[in-house]
Amino acid sequence: MAGSSLRCGLQGDFRGALDGIRDWSRLDFGELNERLGAILEDETAEAFKTSTSPAGEEWPVSGRVEKMRARRKPRANGKKVGKTLIQTARLKNSIHTDADDDQVVEGTDVVYARIHQFGGEAGRKDSRVTIPRRSFIPVTADGTDIVPRVRERLTGEITEYLKEVSGL
Repeated sequence: MAGSSLRCGLQGDFRGALDGIRDWSRLDFGELNERLGAILEDETAEAFKTSTSPAGEEWPVSGRVEKMRARRKPRANGKKVGKTLIQTARLKNSIHTDADDDQVVEGTDVVYARIHQFGGEAGRKDSRVTIPRRSFIPVTADGTDIVPRVRERLTGEITEYLKEVSGL
């Protein structure tokens, strides 16, 4: 996702918690952003584990996995053979967050991540294919915001952090 960036803001009524903070020097935005980053990583890991987007949309099964499942017998434990987007686990293992006092950023340096996150046309002129959207980073389909369920989780973490530092 080189050259791309995602920015979003959180809205909510934090006034009560902020009023309770007597000593602003106790706010450690680096710590808070690390905690938010851990939530983003957890949400992304869950997407790969369940083959479901952070918004709750089941990923379309890839052609590779469909072929594997057609050739092999079902496993005795009932688990399906093969998982979409996890042939080598390179993409899954490349997801990382970086947090500092100013921001938390989740991303990957895997070049094919964008086409899987947002879907679209891929390939050369004479052999183009349509890759369906299989969102794993918790952003909306247009990439401009965090999905509402994850936003609620992040907002809850911010509220908890403000309560901790304010002594509420």
